[in-house]
Amino acid sequence: MAVARTGISVPERNPGPRLTSGSPTNSGDPQ
Repeated sequence: MAVARTGISVPERNPGPRLTSGSPTNSGDPQ
C-alpha cells in the first residue's frame, strides 16, 4: 500500500523523476 501511495503522491507534486518511471514524457531519469 505504501508503494502505491508513494508512486501517486510523489509524481503529483514532482512530475519529473518519479513520473518518468511510468511516463515517457520525462526522459531525464530512467528511474
